Amino acid sequence: MELNVLDQLRKSLIRLVRKPLAFWANSRIMPEKLQNLELDTDKPVCYVMRDDSISNQLLLEDFCLSNNLPSPLARVSDQAGTDGVPPMEACFCLGQRGKGTQPGVPDDLIKLQGWLRDHPEQDIQLVPVSVLWGRNPGHEKSIIKLILSDRVEMGWGRRLLVMLLHMRQCFMFIGKPVSLRSQLTSEDDRKIAHKLSRVFRVHFHRQRVSVLGPAVLHRPALVASVVRSDAVEQAIQYEITNKKISREKATANARKYVEEVAASYENWVVKLFDHFLRWLWNRLYSGVKVGNVDHLREKSQGHELVYVPTHRSHMDYLLLSYVLFYQGLATPYIAAGINLNIWPVGGLLRRGGAFFIRRSFRGNQLYTTVFKEYVHTMLKGGYAMEYFIEGGRSRTGRLLPPKTGMLAMTVQSYLRNSRKPIMMVPVYFGYERVVEGRTYIKELSGAAKQPESVKQLLKASKALKTSWGEVQVNFGDPIPLTDYLEQQKPGWRNEDYGNDPRPEWLSKATDGLAGEIMERINAAAGINGVALSSLALLATDRNAMSEHDLLAQLGLYQRFLKQVGYSEMQVNCDDSETELLGALIAQKGVGRFRHPQGDLIYLDSQAAVLMTYYRNNILHMFAVPALVAACFSHGKPMSRQQLLATSKSLYPFLKAELFISWSDAQLKQKLLQIADFLVTEKLLIEQADGLLIAPEQETVNYYRLMVLAQALAPTLERFYLVLLLLNRSAEGSGCKQLEDICQKSAQRLSVLIDLRSPEFFDKALFRQMFRTLREQGYLQETGGQIVASHGLDELHQLLAQMVSPAAARSIRQVAAVGSEPAKQLAA
Repeated sequence: MELNVLDQLRKSLIRLVRKPLAFWANSRIMPEKLQNLELDTDKPVCYVMRDDSISNQLLLEDFCLSNNLPSPLARVSDQAGTDGVPPMEACFCLGQRGKGTQPGVPDDLIKLQGWLRDHPEQDIQLVPVSVLWGRNPGHEKSIIKLILSDRVEMGWGRRLLVMLLHMRQCFMFIGKPVSLRSQLTSEDDRKIAHKLSRVFRVHFHRQRVSVLGPAVLHRPALVASVVRSDAVEQAIQYEITNKKISREKATANARKYVEEVAASYENWVVKLFDHFLRWLWNRLYSGVKVGNVDHLREKSQGHELVYVPTHRSHMDYLLLSYVLFYQGLATPYIAAGINLNIWPVGGLLRRGGAFFIRRSFRGNQLYTTVFKEYVHTMLKGGYAMEYFIEGGRSRTGRLLPPKTGMLAMTVQSYLRNSRKPIMMVPVYFGYERVVEGRTYIKELSGAAKQPESVKQLLKASKALKTSWGEVQVNFGDPIPLTDYLEQQKPGWRNEDYGNDPRPEWLSKATDGLAGEIMERINAAAGINGVALSSLALLATDRNAMSEHDLLAQLGLYQRFLKQVGYSEMQVNCDDSETELLGALIAQKGVGRFRHPQGDLIYLDSQAAVLMTYYRNNILHMFAVPALVAACFSHGKPMSRQQLLATSKSLYPFLKAELFISWSDAQLKQKLLQIADFLVTEKLLIEQADGLLIAPEQETVNYYRLMVLAQALAPTLERFYLVLLLLNRSAEGSGCKQLEDICQKSAQRLSVLIDLRSPEFFDKALFRQMFRTLREQGYLQETGGQIVASHGLDELHQLLAQMVSPAAARSIRQVAAVGSEPAKQLAA
């Protein structure tokens, strides 16, 4: 009886400090959505913690009481369905209080197993809970920093110090429940408990590493390690022999390169960035939305993560690290262009985890080797990494063709050492307004890119006076590198690759991986009001619509995304059509013409050019529906089989240009779903004979169908122009000459038809189209000259039916002029 009174008194005193402690810690709970825990509320719960910390248990209790979950400090027998359970708290720990995680098995776990054997109808859910204070991984050679970081072995005095130092930087991770019943076998209960304890210890270790990352390498030791590596030693010897310099000079050069490249991570800088970025995002953006992070967290357990985001803005560097920090994931070491290594930004970025890369490695073997060895050292050490797979920022809003240099280094490093499994994580950024938007338009119009400088930095501070809307950070479906390589080269682990692995299959595998990453970036695209409204307005003749029609079109797009959808990883927007339109109207250059018969929404000439950027962010999601709509633009009926055949002929070009992820089997399924959706929306009519046809041209539904189709009109017009030029002048011409002629002709056409879409004559798009024409067998290049197949005529005739008569006339006029230089070259 006396023990019960003392026990109650202890709990009362403990709970007295629960609320102040919870306020002090300001814990972030992962996962954020309670339903993601997958708890069965009809079964009893026991929590499993790493060590017996009263403070951590109190934080857990505060969370449980706030969410109607069983208290960890209450007895298990207080929960329903636990008659006869031995007296014990609903939380047991794998270590002793004040002594860290000492090896052993909680006796309570063994008792619960015995109770379950006596009650075969019952089950207990074991829920692992990790509580981490601060984000300091510690330095391998720093005793003080190891003491002040939240390490596994920690007494009460040191824990109190850590709590004081890391106020309001506490993370609580609640794992998915494990059925204790499912773990029972014919083995002895103590042996089963040992295995379970080991599984939970591994889980807690992986959780800690995924949040904090490995201990930071001491910089002098890192530099020395890279310089002394076999690969760099060979490069030094090459310098000595070929450049006739001394060993001291060559070694000093290697050391200088490592110092230029290497990050110098300091936790105090990360904390400084934390405070600064919270202030900055509140000034710049009305919100930062994060998508698919729970999916990433679940799939990435036990993996080293390499983030490969799209590159929209200089803000991307900071934004991803900020999001990862607040989602309880280790912040990555970031490959940054050497142009950002300017005072004072460069030093801060370096201490925040940036390592710097030159624009070109050409002609400098020592630098190339040093950089590769640094990347290998970091990956081998298990450090998260980030680099932009496009190389530079996209000025058009479309994904740029991938640059595979860093990706190849990652794969080569993994071939050398694959003990720590790597997972590639695609990341999509979506801005309602990109800070550099006006600059991008100037550069696309021919202005020279301004180099980064202190002066440019001061000019950028003007952005703080403007609201830039919302920004989305969405994580794509990760790619386990081990699984990918096994698909490309079964048995790849059995080969000896040496220090500079370059197997013959590497280039093809790297290119394939790059394409897969790009498609998964686009698969995680997010929707916002600016992008969706731009998609509709830019599809009209004068970039203007009645408010009523625009709202109806936005509703159509929203229903398509929810009923048919682009991918399982897409992030939809729950805003109403009015809220979506409101995001657009807040942009500069968007006007409202008030009229008694209904207001009109329009874009001025500058805004129309800028809005192509945001439209292009999501164009891939609507490209195939727009293609289907375009098939009916001339009012002729089509069967579903004809629709499939027409779409399949053009799909390879859209897939390559827009990084669409659908396979041929998925395409067929999606095309049929799209056709059914358009019939349901009454944008297509199914006749008695089963043929599909567009509504009458004077109807509202025909107008909406054509607005959908016009989203793809510039792309189809560019395709038609290329095919027309090929038909007129392909024979005897070379690919590069024809690409140049097509690009110049497209530029001329954009002026004639007043097309304000800067990417329309982007050289990269023509290179990609010619590559696809070769891959699909429409073109062959023999002896530097183009030979066209008969299928090219069929493709040309197909496109001629999908381009408007007015656009077709202008294209034929431009092609007539453009084909003359090609004929002269051929002659």
